Amino acid sequence: MLELPSRGRFERVTARVRIAAPGGEWPQDEAVVVRRYREERSALVRDSVRNWRTGRLDVVMRGNFDVVR
Repeated sequence: MLELPSRGRFERVTARVRIAAPGGEWPQDEAVVVRRYREERSALVRDSVRNWRTGRLDVVMRGNFDVVR
């Protein structure tokens, strides 16, 4: 989910991704927001599954989100 500033609050843009193991079945249809990204005002990335947050948006966008805790 991307959070964009809009009139004193944040407008949220969502991308849905489905994954499955090779040769496996599709998992149950369960919508879970894993990560939220905010660029403006104060940079912030929150991962609700791994329970971490960082203000280092530049590091996460370079693909280094697995080392941020």
